Amino acid sequence: MTEPNIKVTANQPATTRTFRRTLTRAIIYPVILLILLVLIFLWQLSSVLGTNQQVEHNNMVIGQSSVVLRQLVDMETGLRGYLLTGDPLFLTPYNQAQTTFDPGFKRLQDLVADDPTQTKNLQDLQTHIATWRQFAADTLAQKINSNTVADTATQLIGKQEMDSIRDQLASFVDTQDQSRSEAIRVTRTTIQFVILIVIIGGLTVGALVAIATVRQLIRLSQTYERALNLLQLRADELSSQREWLRGVLSSMGDAVIATDTQKNVTFINPITARLTGWSAEEAAGKPITAVYNIVIESAVQSDTSSGTKKLISRDGKSIFIEDKIALIKDADGEQMGTVVVFRDITNRKLVEQERLSLIEAQTHYANQLRQSNEQLQQFAYVASHDLQEPLRMVISYLQLLEKRYAASLGTEASEFIAFAVDGANRMRELITGLLQYARLDTNEQDMHQLSSLQDALDKALTNLSMPITESGATITHDPLPQIQADPMQMMQLLQNLIGNALKFRGEQPLKIHIGAERKGDEWEFSVRDNGIGIASEYQKRIFGMFQRLHINTAYSGTGIGLTICKKVVERHNGRIWVESAVGEGATFYFALPVHAGKLPATTVSSDGSSAL
Repeated sequence: MTEPNIKVTANQPATTRTFRRTLTRAIIYPVILLILLVLIFLWQLSSVLGTNQQVEHNNMVIGQSSVVLRQLVDMETGLRGYLLTGDPLFLTPYNQAQTTFDPGFKRLQDLVADDPTQTKNLQDLQTHIATWRQFAADTLAQKINSNTVADTATQLIGKQEMDSIRDQLASFVDTQDQSRSEAIRVTRTTIQFVILIVIIGGLTVGALVAIATVRQLIRLSQTYERALNLLQLRADELSSQREWLRGVLSSMGDAVIATDTQKNVTFINPITARLTGWSAEEAAGKPITAVYNIVIESAVQSDTSSGTKKLISRDGKSIFIEDKIALIKDADGEQMGTVVVFRDITNRKLVEQERLSLIEAQTHYANQLRQSNEQLQQFAYVASHDLQEPLRMVISYLQLLEKRYAASLGTEASEFIAFAVDGANRMRELITGLLQYARLDTNEQDMHQLSSLQDALDKALTNLSMPITESGATITHDPLPQIQADPMQMMQLLQNLIGNALKFRGEQPLKIHIGAERKGDEWEFSVRDNGIGIASEYQKRIFGMFQRLHINTAYSGTGIGLTICKKVVERHNGRIWVESAVGEGATFYFALPVHAGKLPATTVSSDGSSAL
């Protein structure tokens, strides 16, 4: 009984070790294989990623090579266009390419800095480019300075240099393209190898591991297939861009027509087709007068012609154009054809016609205004002399009559004479007021000079010194600025407003304050008093002609003073209004544009005002 037990006990460790060894092998081998597969996979994946980066780098090099080629072609095309036509407009692409070429070529050198062969190729290419650019600069300078082109031999050297540049650049791109193709091939080979290793390892590990591995490989294959498709798409796009570049090189911003020596059309661009209604296929071989029927016969007999003309399109529509016509000559000076460059200026022509109409209307209005001013000045002269002189005689004789015959006329007659004298004086004041109102529009130049409102106020107060003394009024003011205005009219404006306050005062001591405040783009001025005030229903009427709110026996006046104030302010593009209540005084406001206005350097009292 014990022996078998011993045997079993003795055999158990061996069996366990065998099981464990087998189990360990069953586990460790697949694990090792998986690790090896993973390491191989990671190694190949790193290789694929590196190859993919190489493809991307090659694409960048090829793309930048296309940019360099486009800039070189722009310079060559602009130079040839200018040499053929003499039109500085053709130098626009040349000058733009000159500015951007060096940075673009430097970027291309930086992209291949890790490739000694391509770097050497670029150095050789740079030498040829420098030679051609010097040739282009010399040819352009000769054309600009002496209006001649280089001889055939010199031009042939330039052409050979450009051909060599194109060949070298094409060889450079081909080398880079071969490198890209090799990288793509290596990528595909590596992917296939990875798929094979993973499938074999998956079959060895087991069905489950194989199925999982195959699924992952299928997904990985699909991912790389998409990457390959994307690379192919980018290659196709690059090819399309090359074709597009070829088309752009033959296009221009203006309409272009070229003819042969028989004046038959050999080329038109899309803009010409749109403006004339002829397609390139239809226009080919047609006489230029059929496609571009405004070509002047004398133009093709001279070297160049330009001007503004009217183009009739194929469907009968007409547009205004501005064109330039030049002969195309060979090296011997023989005519090879004609080139016409033109653009649609219909909108500009319409605007120009409208501008001329406005100028004509403005001139007519100015003439009418000048005639009106002359008539107004004649009226002012008549009013000043022919109307006032009889009134002075009437007043003088009435006063003489009263003086000599006062005793015999009696009280009632003297009173009648006084009424007549007063009426005549008011008539003189009315004529004077109308004369001042009429003269406001006669002098435009004085409105634009820099005027001091302080000087205007001083003159107004001097003119009003007698009524100021009689009323005992106290007048104060803020610092007053300088503005662009007519100084005489500013004096008249302040004099009328202050005189109005002196006239309509109450029983209490009169106080008048002239204020000034800057508000945005305006100066707001005010003339405030503590007089009898104005009822609200009359505040809009008082600025009208001959509007009086009181009978003449209570307050004298003509009803024109505030009308003159309104006219002066409006002539200076300003506003005037009044705020008042009966028995509480009145404040007249007027606002004028700032223009060149500025405050003078004056010293004022602590309350911001100066007393007079």
